[in-house]
Amino acid sequence: MNEKMIHLLVIGMVAVSTYLMRFLPIVFRNRIKLDKFAEFLSNSSIAIISALFITSFMSSTTGFLDLPVAIFTLCSVFIFYKLWRNLGLSILIGVLIHFLLSLIFPNL
Repeated sequence: MNEKMIHLLVIGMVAVSTYLMRFLPIVFRNRIKLDKFAEFLSNSSIAIISALFITSFMSSTTGFLDLPVAIFTLCSVFIFYKLWRNLGLSILIGVLIHFLLSLIFPNL
């Protein structure tokens, strides 16, 4: 596996774990108290979007042509979040879009 695929795999794992952080409290809402967990989740969305923004542009320094892919992916995450108001799903779709673009344009 090349380095780019490893990075995409790690990003995918982070996206899935982010989505699970949002989904598991719904599944277990009758079994555990969610007061502190709800506070944690309300603050985590800002941190996640900030981390995506910074890592997208810091990783784009490997090539100038990576910048349009990063911008398109970030815009897609923002648009899907505005449509569905689901941060985890928006990030997961953004990761999939980035993965598909990296398959279509492998030399970027």
